[in-house]
Formats: sequence, structure tokens, C-alpha cells
Amino acid sequence: MKIIKGESNWEISESLCITIGTMDGVHLGHIAILKTLRDKASATNSKTALITFKPHPRKVLKNDNVELLTLFDEKVDILKFTELIDYLIIFEFTREFASLDAEDFIKLVTTKAPVKCIILGYDNHFGKNRSGNFDWLKQYGETHKIDIFKVEAVTSGNEKISSSVIRNLIKNGNLKKAAKFLGYNYFITGTVGKGKNIGKTIGFPTANLEFDKDKLLPPSGIYAGIACYKGHTYPAAINIGYNPTVSSDKVLKTEVHLIGFNGDLYGEKLRVIFIEKIRDEKKYDSLDELKSAISADIKKVKRLVSEVKVNCFGL
Repeated sequence: MKIIKGESNWEISESLCITIGTMDGVHLGHIAILKTLRDKASATNSKTALITFKPHPRKVLKNDNVELLTLFDEKVDILKFTELIDYLIIFEFTREFASLDAEDFIKLVTTKAPVKCIILGYDNHFGKNRSGNFDWLKQYGETHKIDIFKVEAVTSGNEKISSSVIRNLIKNGNLKKAAKFLGYNYFITGTVGKGKNIGKTIGFPTANLEFDKDKLLPPSGIYAGIACYKGHTYPAAINIGYNPTVSSDKVLKTEVHLIGFNGDLYGEKLRVIFIEKIRDEKKYDSLDELKSAISADIKKVKRLVSEVKVNCFGL
């Protein structure tokens, strides 16, 4: 997958079939679009291209915490793994860019390469005020000799699989159902920062994970998971919370104990995969009680993840 940055910095001589979208989470609905894209490209001897945006449009238009399922680098890692995209073309999303109407936007997309076809998801809108949609694009395609295809929603039971549905599942702690809709177990990626080393003093060293505030976190609690580090995986006890037994600073932290790992992780990159919530966070009366609880948590983690297969997406 070749990555091209900037809407004005690319020209491709090969014919393309393209799709457009942020694809937050790269879930099963997105995979259906990408597989259709690959099929249509193969039928026309074309390459596949995804036009995506950085930062996420909601970040620019609403200027708030957007609760992303995938940070941009995480999304790139997943897209690489699919092997369905030949070109990932990244447009910088600004307020000026957001002012482009649907026709100007599509002209910008289609004048840099010979575009044979465009694939849209069933709910895809583009251009100023979301004025562009499948019906509008179908007419545009007929005029400009570009084939336009729509991919209908992917469902599980009676539910449509979408980024917003998956966000709500994760917010409510329903990680198993979220994994079913994503097609992989939910994860966070961050850098290990300095902590207070309290875990180390009681025999359970933890990595204090720092990551972009726009990343969506599951609810506070203790989780069974798997940590990915330099091509290796480790069972992991994950604590999202405030460490009420040993701290009163009310700062939400994400700390990870890698079971079976010995070494210094400070400054290193980790990807932490959530499997299942074990329990809520609790304030204990003594460090001995806390140590006993952590020991019990580690036993549960080992049992819960012993036969789980996960995808680290290259990390």
C-alpha cells in the first residue's frame, strides 16, 4: 500500500477504482466496501485507492473530543493488513477544504488519475453540508463515464454494523460484541510513560500507557488482555482507573502489567488488546489486600487469554 499525502501532491497514471471515507475502526462494514472495491478494480484492470482525511472531519467541524475507534496510525496499520488497498491518499481536512461543494470535491478526486469507478457505502455523503451522495454521484458518473457502485449495510442479526454502533458498545463495556462487529479485538496503542512505580514496589510492575486523548476508552475497570511489543505477545492485566488504594489525584490512568515480561518499557510503544472485563476498580484497605486482588486478577487473565488468538497488526 503506497501512502500519498496531500490533495494537490499526487498524480497517478494507472487507472483507479476509488472509495472515499474516514473508515474509523475499519470494521466489517468497511471491509465489505474494500472487498467490493478490489473486485471492481480487478474487473477493469485498475488499482484500488482509498481517499481519506486527516484529522477526522468531526475534529475540525466540532472542535471537540471525537472518541475515535482508531487513531490515524492504527487505521493505516489495519488497512495495510487487509491488502485490499494499493493507494491510500490522505487529504488534509480543514475548514477551507470542508467548504468544497460535492462537484468541486469529486473533480478534485477524479482529475489526478484516470478513475474507472467509485464505490460508496450506503450512507456515504461528501462535500459541503454533506450534499453529495450516491444518487448525485450516479448522475455525475453517467456524464463523465465513471461507473458508480453502492455497497449496502452489513448487518449482524437485525443490527447494522457501523462505527457509531461500535462506539456505543465499547462505551458500555460490551467488548465481545464490539469485537464481533469490528472483526478483531478492540485495542489501544500508546507510549509507556513515567509512573509512580508503585506497582513495582509491590511486585507487579505496570506500564503507564500514554496515548492520544481522542482515542475511545472502555469504562473504568480491570481487563484481561494481550499486549503486543516488538513482535511478541504477552498476557496482560489492564487497569483503567484512578488507583484509589494508592492515589488520590483523580487522574484517569491506563496501566498494563505484562505477565511474563522482564525489562524496562519506558519510552517504548505498546499495543494493548482488550479481551474481557474482569471486575470494577475498588479501593482496598491495605496494600496486602491489593496484592491479593492483583494476584487473583493475573490468574483470571492467564485463563481467559490462554487460547485467544489476536492480531497485533504489525506491531
